[in-house]
Amino acid sequence: MKKYTIMVREAGADHEVEFCQCDSNPGAIVEAAQQKYRLVDGGISSSRKIRVPKYEHVYFRENVKNEQ
Repeated sequence: MKKYTIMVREAGADHEVEFCQCDSNPGAIVEAAQQKYRLVDGGISSSRKIRVPKYEHVYFRENVKNEQ
């Protein structure tokens, strides 16, 4: 059975971290992670909030199992 690891890089970060692991359909989890946003203050002169993506880079990779 295949296992997948979903990797993400948060906005402003310089390294990637493991988001989660799954057994099937990693594409749906990647799409959901790409749709995550966070609210950021619009600045001193604005009381509005701006939506920015939470993750800059989201992808999955297949885990390789060493079989002996």
